[in-house]
Amino acid sequence: METIGFKPFCDIDKKRKTFKVGRMSVMLEDIRDFGHGVGVEIPSSKVDSGNAKNEIDDFFRSAGIGEDQIVSKSITNIIMKTKSKF
Repeated sequence: METIGFKPFCDIDKKRKTFKVGRMSVMLEDIRDFGHGVGVEIPSSKVDSGNAKNEIDDFFRSAGIGEDQIVSKSITNIIMKTKSKF
């Protein structure tokens, strides 16, 4: 990537286990210098995105994860802001 002009923005060292739960991908992550996190994704169209968000919210509630523990952006986004090399 550096050959074509891209430069490293930040380094994120993490271990990830991914599981399928219905149509959801659930990622359990152990991120160095951050801790543990859970990510959930559902491939969806713009039309179906509201249903996908509701399904993810229901999953978090059923897992005992409260709204105060959910970040609106990704964990990666948070880390990039704090570890940026620029």
